[in-house]
Amino acid sequence: MEHEIINGVKILMECAENYIQINDATEDDLSGVWPKLKEKFPGHTAAFCFRNVPIPSDFLGEITAELWDDCDELRLSVTDFEKHAEIGTLTDKTDSVAVTLITPENFEIFASVHDKANFDMSWSSRRILERMDIWRVLACVSNGSVTDYILLMHQPILPVSEIFCVWTKDLAKAKALLTAAALNSFANNADEVLYMIDKDEEICKNAAMALGFKQCGYYQGYKVIL
Repeated sequence: MEHEIINGVKILMECAENYIQINDATEDDLSGVWPKLKEKFPGHTAAFCFRNVPIPSDFLGEITAELWDDCDELRLSVTDFEKHAEIGTLTDKTDSVAVTLITPENFEIFASVHDKANFDMSWSSRRILERMDIWRVLACVSNGSVTDYILLMHQPILPVSEIFCVWTKDLAKAKALLTAAALNSFANNADEVLYMIDKDEEICKNAAMALGFKQCGYYQGYKVIL
């Protein structure tokens, strides 16, 4: 994302998507920059994101921002992953689950599912395809169609890969997809895998914890139309 500093606050911008984002700002910072945001970005979606910091509830209430992301922060280290591999929890009930790497050549079978399943996600299939240098899409495929998938962002310059989405309701498939994502991350020199998981995704959280992920904090995102 491009960025701009306004009143000392860093504003991340996706101009083509009419989207701006501010991370971990304080009540005073947001109150000070708010008039400038409305003036400079009319009609844009503004996201206010907070990771393990106090939530400026008064400001968010005044602007009637909507809570759209309420997550637990899970992390998996190489050491914990290897420990669980040794005791066999990685392969339990996942041997028969095949995971396919989605490439530009077979991307369409993923795109048709992703844009319907996650229509409100800022990372549409079009944007993911444009940035396949940083995205890994791993999927369960049946009869030529994607039935379950995981989105993994990995930038070689960063030591952490991040799971953006696990789309499945099946525990065995969740474990298989998460295992494949971890293997892909560590094979590409990541030290850790980050997974910001919605609080109501019990199946995926159970799968992640069984593979060695540990809960380390929380994340909340709010949005409003300027």
